[in-house]
Amino acid sequence: MASLYGTTWDTAIIGAGPAGGALAIDLATFGHKVLLIDKERFPREKVCGDLLGTSALETLKKLGICEKVRRVGYELKRTRIYRRIEVRFLGAVHYPIVLQKEHAARESTFILERRILDSILCEEAATKGAVFTTGKVTEIDAKDSSLAFVRIAGSDTPVRARIAVIATGADILLAEKLGMITRKEATGFAARCYIQSDFTMDEAAFYFDRYRNPSGYAWLFPMGNRMYNAGCGYLRCNQRIDLKKEFHSFLSEFDPAAELLKHGKIASPLRGGSLRTGLAGSNPVGPGAVLAIGETIGTTRPTTGEGIGPAMWSAGIAAQVINEVLRSGDIGLLKTYPERLVRQS
Repeated sequence: MASLYGTTWDTAIIGAGPAGGALAIDLATFGHKVLLIDKERFPREKVCGDLLGTSALETLKKLGICEKVRRVGYELKRTRIYRRIEVRFLGAVHYPIVLQKEHAARESTFILERRILDSILCEEAATKGAVFTTGKVTEIDAKDSSLAFVRIAGSDTPVRARIAVIATGADILLAEKLGMITRKEATGFAARCYIQSDFTMDEAAFYFDRYRNPSGYAWLFPMGNRMYNAGCGYLRCNQRIDLKKEFHSFLSEFDPAAELLKHGKIASPLRGGSLRTGLAGSNPVGPGAVLAIGETIGTTRPTTGEGIGPAMWSAGIAAQVINEVLRSGDIGLLKTYPERLVRQS
């Protein structure tokens, strides 16, 4: 471990999810010395809908790993959208669930567990020359504008880096310590579990119920091998939904979900997490030589809850800025990062 603390890294990235992994690949490809730090060993589970849309696949293609992801992911061929509607008949009000729209996938969309996706990104970063290590980062000392000192639990010696990047998703503690968070409250919350079933459903299903969950939706995604990702969430912080209750109502009232359980079982605990959306509530540039990317700065889309593609998109912009800074030695260029985020959003 001497080289870990005895090296001045060009960039230390804290968090090896889609944003951190994508950034590590880009910067290592540019030839920079990159340290990627995650608090858990790989492969590790992450709460996610596991959906890789067009924007995510475009980024994965640029990173050179799209075909690898395609080989292990499940390609969706069709999407169905259901809504609960209000029907008045003979003086009574009913709220049936109806199929509103059905369409074949116009462009490739895949489902892939985050534990697999994140591992692929991390492995590709290592192939390009990045170094991966596990450890819980407790603090980033950025008082020296020319270096960032990253402190890892259990070590008295900090990691030195010319630039530190926070890519810790909805865990905003590090960014908050540096004064980079302007809104601590999460925008919304989501929860999901995996279902194993002999019932065959080959399309993605989205379910909207504006009467019980005005800003959110529930979903069912086939993953292949008789496995399905099932979850629900809400996307506005001005409401509070009992997600556990809402989720179990969805499983019992939504016919496709009920069929899955009739012929199968819930194969994992229901796990939830907070969402930060809309590029709001944070300052992407911190004191000294610190940036933040991904959901830490609210890249998740506020209308759909899509998180993976936007997180990697922000990493691509950060990679351009960081490369310019490292090549020129002008740390002031970090200040152009927020403007580029807005301009390219």
